[in-house]
Amino acid sequence: MTDEEIFEKAFKKKSESVSAEIMMPVFYENQERPLGFVKTRVSTNAADLNVESAPVLSYLERFSNPDAFRRLMIKGSELVTLSAEATEWVTLSFFEGRGYKIDYNDKKLELRIRIPAEMRKTQYISLGGNYEDYNTQEVSMKPAFLSGYINLHGNQDFQFGDSTWGSGRLPLRAQMDSGLRTGPILLESAASYTETDPGYPSWTRGDIRLVHDSVGPALRETVGDLSIPYTGFQSPVQMGGVSVVSHFGLQPTRLTVPTGNYELFLKRSSKVIIYNNERLVTELDLPAGRHNLRDLAFSGGMNDTRLEITDDLGQTETVNMSYFYSSELMGEGLHQVAYAIGAPSIQSGARRLYRTDLVTGSGYHRYGFSKNLTLGANLQIDPSRYLAGLAATLSTTLGIFKFDSAMSSNEHDPNGYAFRGKYYYLDTAGPNKSQRTFGLGLDAKSPYFSAMANLYEPNPTAFDVSATYGQAISEKDSLSGTVAYQFNRSIRPELSNSFRVGLNTSRRWTSAINTSIMYDQIVSATGQNQSSFLLLFIWNLSKERQMINATYGFKDDSLRTNWGYHSAHNGAGSHSARIGIKRSEIERGFEGQGQYTGNRGIVTLLNSTIKRVDNPNSSTLTALQLGTSLVYAGGQFALGRPVTDSFALVSANKNLSNQTIEINPRKDQTYTAAADWLGPAVVPDLSSYNFNPLIIGTQNLKFGTAPLQDRFNLLPTYRSGYAIHLGSDPTTSLSVSLFRADGSPFQLQPGKIRSLEASDFAEITFFTGRTGKTRIDGLKAGKYE
Repeated sequence: MTDEEIFEKAFKKKSESVSAEIMMPVFYENQERPLGFVKTRVSTNAADLNVESAPVLSYLERFSNPDAFRRLMIKGSELVTLSAEATEWVTLSFFEGRGYKIDYNDKKLELRIRIPAEMRKTQYISLGGNYEDYNTQEVSMKPAFLSGYINLHGNQDFQFGDSTWGSGRLPLRAQMDSGLRTGPILLESAASYTETDPGYPSWTRGDIRLVHDSVGPALRETVGDLSIPYTGFQSPVQMGGVSVVSHFGLQPTRLTVPTGNYELFLKRSSKVIIYNNERLVTELDLPAGRHNLRDLAFSGGMNDTRLEITDDLGQTETVNMSYFYSSELMGEGLHQVAYAIGAPSIQSGARRLYRTDLVTGSGYHRYGFSKNLTLGANLQIDPSRYLAGLAATLSTTLGIFKFDSAMSSNEHDPNGYAFRGKYYYLDTAGPNKSQRTFGLGLDAKSPYFSAMANLYEPNPTAFDVSATYGQAISEKDSLSGTVAYQFNRSIRPELSNSFRVGLNTSRRWTSAINTSIMYDQIVSATGQNQSSFLLLFIWNLSKERQMINATYGFKDDSLRTNWGYHSAHNGAGSHSARIGIKRSEIERGFEGQGQYTGNRGIVTLLNSTIKRVDNPNSSTLTALQLGTSLVYAGGQFALGRPVTDSFALVSANKNLSNQTIEINPRKDQTYTAAADWLGPAVVPDLSSYNFNPLIIGTQNLKFGTAPLQDRFNLLPTYRSGYAIHLGSDPTTSLSVSLFRADGSPFQLQPGKIRSLEASDFAEITFFTGRTGKTRIDGLKAGKYE
């Protein structure tokens, strides 16, 4: 008989419900890691179980579609107020009445959220990148308000043997780049150093700019030294000024090109196998619910995609679809812009000079008019000239057409005009899926067309026509060819028309071995006739992480052979090596490179030896390169490897002090970074605006010590820094099973534990499960009752 049945039989009435408040872990579906902990009031009467409403609602909102979540608007009459505390409670039966289910396990003392498939939020899965679900990911923390880094790269060369530079140590060279972020504003700067004779400048200033990202419209605003993007017939312009540029990386889930995205609803957990043009793309194990599969296209032209779906009961379904793809197209209704204005800059020794008398504007604007048509316009202008252009990209079942046109005007010459047209077609449905490709190109420029970076002189080339064709002639063999002809103007008597013919045949012998034969014939505008005939061999040993390639030139009897190796993972402990040997009619050579990536820096050693046939002496150049960084976040400094984007500083404090803590440890004993006797760990390669999981390794920690949190999910902004402080005052977790004198467990009973030594210790209420087991966390050393 149960305790309640014994009480009712003895006293002729039911026992009164006794409750206790505990922190209970909450899980989602079949996940093994808890979402977090929620305050729960457990009672001897299971029907009286209440949970704190706010955290449970936040978990449900993360996984529910908006329509389903709106049903959970809790009215005041449905909230339970216990004692005088401000916590709002709600019973589990409330959620079941609205389609949700929250299971309570009274043996493990845990809650598990279960949401019907039709009520779940759509998961967005990018097949062209990471398998990420941005809708249900939770960010552990925000970047530090103030953070920064300085990357230092040094290069020391040594020359030996016969050389015009002599022998011995060559001038030391160094490069520095830094970033200082204060809230949403980033200050970037760079400088370089070259060891010089006294009286000559050693330092050269690089770019300095302020950067701000507007995530909503996906725009990056910059003030300072600019390196602006360009399109069509525009020229790159280095300037100091202001720019606003579209940066779609600020929104990784945003579709910027029209792709074959497919909305998939699964009633049950299923395996989804995706093929594109009869080639396996990926296999996904997806839970029940809605899924948006994005970036299904991987090749330009027509694509045939097939989804084979098998659920956990073995039921199968096949979905077929076709669509045309081009990376040149924009998503329908999407804008891409790049606007800049400023003074052109030139480097003069160690200084940067700005031509304020030539203030220049540069910009372009592209718009996805439809999923098949993208239009654009561009302009570059300064006080003495301008270039204006129009562009269009059109995708049809006949292929992809791209057009660029421009007009230039300056104070010295008549107006100039230019046109560029490209056509590309990919046929994956040819004989035996032959992957036939065909392309045409035409460039035309009037005599006085001038881009902004060109000098004022007539164009020597009137037309440039090209054609390419490729086809797989068997499962292992392919053939391609290129023909180009250039019609030149008779501006100078030595100029004539020029052309190029190229042929390439390839064979895939195995999954690892490939060979190619390439032939090129070129007649230049000055009449020079050049030809090359090459044999290329590639052996890719993917399991051994090695690659061997060799190139032989039939015409000059030249041979170049390379071997490369890289370790399985990046991060601390990784290494790579490369060896190359070359031989030609005029020289022999050897090249070697080795690189080791440590916890606090990167060391690279390079060597190149060349011996000319007509010289008995050889020349050797050896270089030692070092790279490290100094970072700051959360009031602490640390040394690490050079920062490539954003970073995280992870420090060990209090009960974890003087211990080695590895970040993202792997089975092969490597890791991303580690906190050790040299200070906090520095993770230098977080990808901005993407989720970056950090797992705290505990395998090297002393017995009885552990971080309160061993996993962090970070979503950094551009070149931002995190400060993660691990460690707490030493505590003990007590796990006990309570039994009566007759050996039966205390089932579903509340209890309290109090300290016999610390007067300021607040009593902790616990609650036993059906097996009499309970767990009490956060106890410091001492005596308790």
